[in-house]
Amino acid sequence: MSDTAEILFNVRNRIGWIMLNRPKAYNAFSGDMGMQMFKKLKEWAEDDRIVAVVVEGAGEKAFCAGGDMRHIYELGPSDAHSFAEHAYGEEYKMNLLISEYPKSIVMILDGYVMGSGCGISFASHYKIVTEKTKWAMPELNIGYFPDVGASYFLNRAPGFAGHYLALTGSIITAGDVMKIQAGDYFMEHDKINDFKVSLEKMVWMPPYVDNQLRMIMKNFVETNDKMLSPALSYEKIDKHFSHDSVEGIMTSLQAIQNEDDWARETVEKLSKMPPTSLKVTLKQLKRGESMDVKACLQMDLDLSMSFMKYDDLYEGVRAVLIDKDRNPVWKPDKLSDVSAETVDSYFQYDWRDRRNKLSK
Repeated sequence: MSDTAEILFNVRNRIGWIMLNRPKAYNAFSGDMGMQMFKKLKEWAEDDRIVAVVVEGAGEKAFCAGGDMRHIYELGPSDAHSFAEHAYGEEYKMNLLISEYPKSIVMILDGYVMGSGCGISFASHYKIVTEKTKWAMPELNIGYFPDVGASYFLNRAPGFAGHYLALTGSIITAGDVMKIQAGDYFMEHDKINDFKVSLEKMVWMPPYVDNQLRMIMKNFVETNDKMLSPALSYEKIDKHFSHDSVEGIMTSLQAIQNEDDWARETVEKLSKMPPTSLKVTLKQLKRGESMDVKACLQMDLDLSMSFMKYDDLYEGVRAVLIDKDRNPVWKPDKLSDVSAETVDSYFQYDWRDRRNKLSK
């Protein structure tokens, strides 16, 4: 495979190496990348020569900064559905496969980890974060919602931190990534190459691969109090984001915003988000509390397709990624104008063959 390909696959010392290879685009996940990665992971799962898989991003800036939403915008509502039904279906099947994978998968979450980057990493066995990790689910900024299994993995965060991260799109670093269970080990960026060299030198003994992986990681992981100190205000988050409605969250925050800078800043963040996405996302997370990984992915896939039908997604992508004026016009632009019936409609999608891609 050419080094210019969007995703690179290699086998070295019985390890399958995957490189997300779009560094100029912060390794944003294209539809073709998802299809290729799903196919290769299935192949390696059945190959006895492969004992583990390592996934990393090319360049110095990102593991994967999300999906390629520019392409959806360029296709437009009339063509986006047929493309997304197939491409997103393959990506979600890959996410499900990773959650059930029979061999250890190591994800090196160095740099930006957003959207699809969070989706492909959440269910991996070993998630390594560094001092350069910047993790977020910022989809509401573009008129979308936290997809690719966020209804499952954001509910693994303590208290209501997942609600906060989903609704505000806030970026967090290593300490909070570990706190919300989106990272397992902290490793300094400068030690990653030596870590990979150790993987390539190990004499693997299949019954003990997990023990060998942990032994190698133990030589490189750090307990860095400065880097691993959580920065989120978890007590405040639990107090204000425990409400059952977006209006309730806003009212709670507004009551103290004049004397609390964090509350004021949070109100400002929420006020810029699309009202429909806010309400759909909160319902998505509340539904996901009692669902397993597969059910959450099925729900998120239905939601992904439903969002393709509405103006907010295309307006958000225009404002953030195309024109970059950061001045989207949401329809509707008030929470009070988003009815419960409208929110419910997003959770139903009529697939062309009547079946969600993950139900097959």
